Amino acid sequence: MPGKRMLQRVDTNGDGAISKDEMLAARERMFTKLDRNDDGVIDEKEIEGARDAIMDRRRRASCAWRGPIWRRRSRLLHSMRRR
Repeated sequence: MPGKRMLQRVDTNGDGAISKDEMLAARERMFTKLDRNDDGVIDEKEIEGARDAIMDRRRRASCAWRGPIWRRRSRLLHSMRRR
């Protein structure tokens, strides 16, 4: 559940709610993470790097989900269609 994950990450004092200070701190952490060269601005190259990292994580998650059992099932279905 995406909302629950966000709450767990941002709610640093664990009270079950996100305060303005907690949200501002989360935004600051995100900015710091994106500003890879620490120059105080996020440029196009840094945004592209973040996008590429997100896409890599999605591909890895997709490959993990489609493990050996999925591949065997896909091959079986494919061979059945050819007959």
